[in-house]
Amino acid sequence: MKTPKFLNVIVAATFMLVASTIAAFAVPATATTGVNVRSGPGTGFGIVDTLHAGEAVNVTECQGGWCYVEKSGPDGWVSGNYLQAAAAPAAPAPSSAANDAAAAAAINVFGTIAGAVIGNI
Repeated sequence: MKTPKFLNVIVAATFMLVASTIAAFAVPATATTGVNVRSGPGTGFGIVDTLHAGEAVNVTECQGGWCYVEKSGPDGWVSGNYLQAAAAPAAPAPSSAANDAAAAAAINVFGTIAGAVIGNI
């Protein structure tokens, strides 16, 4: 299927907007079960710690189905299959629609890269 050129431009522009926004957001999540925290994104990397079921983390990036998590203790990589988006906190003060859209896009991209949408705004 041939994609129209303008659609490619829109997709590329959206990706650049989201990619520049992702670094600014950490997505709160919890471990769905006990899972190893690794030094890199894959089972070939060493285990640096373990997450317990229900343990809270902040997801800062995902690649190839693996997500980098920040937590108390050593940070590292966890399979996105074992993370679930945390419940949304109380609504903050009103902000611009552009910021809200960028935050929602960043959350959806984290989930999409990890293999499933882990949260929506």
